[in-house]
Amino acid sequence: MNYNYRFTCVLIATSLFLLNVSVKAQSLATHGDSSVHLPQRTGWVFEKWSANDKVFPLINKQLQKKILASYDAVIIAAAYGELFKKTPKSTVLLFKWGMSTYYASKTKSSTWFPTDSDLLLTSLDVIPSPHSFQYDRMRFLIQSHFRGEGFLKTMGLRLLKVNPGDDEVKSSMFPVLNIVGNPRDGQLALDFANELIAKHPANPRWHAMLGSTYNLISVRTNKRLDCEKAITAYQDYLKLAKKTDPFYSHAEYMISVIKKNMPSI
Repeated sequence: MNYNYRFTCVLIATSLFLLNVSVKAQSLATHGDSSVHLPQRTGWVFEKWSANDKVFPLINKQLQKKILASYDAVIIAAAYGELFKKTPKSTVLLFKWGMSTYYASKTKSSTWFPTDSDLLLTSLDVIPSPHSFQYDRMRFLIQSHFRGEGFLKTMGLRLLKVNPGDDEVKSSMFPVLNIVGNPRDGQLALDFANELIAKHPANPRWHAMLGSTYNLISVRTNKRLDCEKAITAYQDYLKLAKKTDPFYSHAEYMISVIKKNMPSI
């Protein structure tokens, strides 16, 4: 097997699939303020949450209602970004900007970056946290989506301990897990993908995520069985997805790459 060739193909296909997550992680160096020291950027994942957390859940419900009413999430996010610039210390406006940006990113391709994404990420790094569960959930979703750094795993697991059924957090764990290098993370990713499929069997995205996870695991294990499971999951995705889906042609391509390069045993 040509490991370099296949590994490159796997990473390309996976980042293209994890629509709205992993391609952003490739651009870490260009988004966010590199002058913010790492401990300052990572310490929040251990902070305690206030028991009085009523404002941010209410805001999130209002945002969801707006977006479900067919308002353009990209326009909403841009508007909140402009408002935040006028009041740059407001955690309420930052929450609205961050959460609406996350919703907007789900409607866009994996290469989409919002206007002023560097300001959004830097503001999340430097503005004191309100110690809110919902605020930290927003921060995790945004940073997983646009940065995908491993330290976020701690926060993701904490959020899921409080709400094990949070599909948004669960799916946002994939870009922060070291699926190739860490067997436990690989198994955790498989567990999440299978839980999402069990809950939403008709959603093609989770089948593609399962395929991408097995594909990455096969890079480490070099086992035919993992390759076959990746192919099966990708085929399930193709049965459910529309041909206009951005990942459709990439899933077809990855099936052919895996078949060509997988080991005999």
